[in-house]
Amino acid sequence: MRQITARRWFSRLTSWTALVCGFLFALDYPLHAQATLVVSNYGNDDLSFFNSIPSLTATSPIVPLTPLGASGSTEGEACLAGGTYQIYVADNTDSIFIYNVNSPTGAGLFNVSPFATVSGALFSSLALSRGGSTLYAADWNHGIIYAFATGASTAPPPTSSPVLVGGVHDIAVDPNDPTGYVYATNFQNTGQGVARLDKTLATVLYNFILQPIGASRFAGMTFDGSDNLWVSDFAAVGASPYPGVYEFINITSTPTLKGAGITSSLFNNPLGLAYNPTDHNIYVANFTAGIVTSGAN
Repeated sequence: MRQITARRWFSRLTSWTALVCGFLFALDYPLHAQATLVVSNYGNDDLSFFNSIPSLTATSPIVPLTPLGASGSTEGEACLAGGTYQIYVADNTDSIFIYNVNSPTGAGLFNVSPFATVSGALFSSLALSRGGSTLYAADWNHGIIYAFATGASTAPPPTSSPVLVGGVHDIAVDPNDPTGYVYATNFQNTGQGVARLDKTLATVLYNFILQPIGASRFAGMTFDGSDNLWVSDFAAVGASPYPGVYEFINITSTPTLKGAGITSSLFNNPLGLAYNPTDHNIYVANFTAGIVTSGAN
């Protein structure tokens, strides 16, 4: 099995702020020329920004969501790049917020009002469609995925998927695939694989990707520069013989596991994943230990 090799900054990051990481991602151009990594802190309900090259360095003060009156725990994010950068933030409540980035360091401001609110929902994960015209949001409370039109500070009423058998916690979209498929997992449901929905959310193909032998709780997902899908296994802890991250190729045709999965002694409930197009690494957010690890893709 491949091993993810930790860099020194992993331990420094943990002692610096004791992150309890939910999700993370690398910002798109031109910000990703700065190799900016955005980490949501589930425990403190805030966002953190880091440069990953040449070494991990905090680039902006931690950005709390609580001044807006939010009462949840920051989880999923999705970044819409255009004339300005907007980060959509799921707060594990019924609302989605917008953070406006106005500096390569990550400095910016939240909109005062939520982008969208769906009564009773608990939004845990977000993903943008190819081109960014649609924001998909996972409501883990009801097992539903919503689709919101972007382009305004307040979203119009969304469309929604059927209630997904087995529920949903994490979602992802391949930014380079014109078919626009939406992929979904739920680490709270042991043995559940990756489901695939069409871009209108009308049809669902359950267990489009089955969990490999030894896998248990598929969680976060990200696509790399070759359109391969990476999936974390929330059950991986420490020196467990079971991998914490899997890579799948041929996603649009016949998904195939590449290799035997990745193990690391640093894994501790791996959840959020991000591909950094600058250094071509996959970054892993451990939910329990708050350590962010990376491995060459």
